[in-house]
Amino acid sequence: MVIKLNGKDITGYTGRITWQDSVDTLGIMTSVDVARNPNDRYIPKLGKVGDIISIIDGQNLITDSMTTEVSLDEETTGIKGYDFAFYLNQSTIVKQLYKARADEAIKSLCNEFGVEIGSIPTIRVFISKIYKDKTIAGIIVDILQIAREQTGVAYRLEMRQNKLYIEPYANLIAKAVYKPASNLAPFDATKELEGVTKKQTIENMKNVVTVIDEDAKVLSELSDQESVSKFGRLQTVISADGDADTVGKNTLAELNIIEEDISATMLGDSSIRSGRILEIYNQNYELSGYYFIKQCTHTVEDGTHKMSLNLDKVVT
Repeated sequence: MVIKLNGKDITGYTGRITWQDSVDTLGIMTSVDVARNPNDRYIPKLGKVGDIISIIDGQNLITDSMTTEVSLDEETTGIKGYDFAFYLNQSTIVKQLYKARADEAIKSLCNEFGVEIGSIPTIRVFISKIYKDKTIAGIIVDILQIAREQTGVAYRLEMRQNKLYIEPYANLIAKAVYKPASNLAPFDATKELEGVTKKQTIENMKNVVTVIDEDAKVLSELSDQESVSKFGRLQTVISADGDADTVGKNTLAELNIIEEDISATMLGDSSIRSGRILEIYNQNYELSGYYFIKQCTHTVEDGTHKMSLNLDKVVT
């Protein structure tokens, strides 16, 4: 692992290195501890707000982050930063869309605010909506949620090397591989889990979906009677931006589930991040099948790379 500050290699001065991302936020947060000793002229003073910190693993640039916070103690400078999705999360705008195709609306937003696009698939859903005081990231997330309600396809929104990528989650199945040393064979990191916790809940379950129009007229109601009989009637009311039956069906499929909230730590693979799907089998913790990564925190300390994951069971 190589750490650069404004293009200069500072790996030899670093201690604990962390980077984290989540499906609930756009972008990667980084945190790097750097050695500090004002009385030692051989240890440079490192870290200023606005510096660019890069984390590189082999040929893979994990992230470029702009330093947003610097903290000092007697022996350490703590450098915290975010990748360039920071601007999409911070800037609020007013935007009106009228029969705008979802992917074209997102491209227009990116072009308007100078966001470089990696790839955006064609999303044939049309949006008519006024957004007030919403962040750019918030608008894009809302557009993708509308698309999910109308098509049933869930999309991942993320920045890679300062470019915006949007892809269906189904295309993001990953394999976590740990290579202990250059002369040792890699192995499946999911086979060595630690710190596992698992919880099942129906607190967010909805087994009845009522779809209404802007005048509160009921357009459609869908339910899972087997679920209602077992768990009771758990209802939600939503407004339709498309075909009421399709929106209701897709919303019911999304919400009528027993949620599994799982946390686990394993040896690290820098290619793994939130929004990916891992295949995990572990009899001790009754884990079997595909699991969606909600949040991923990588930590490199004392030569060891580990990652802590928050997971959801993928219902197929």
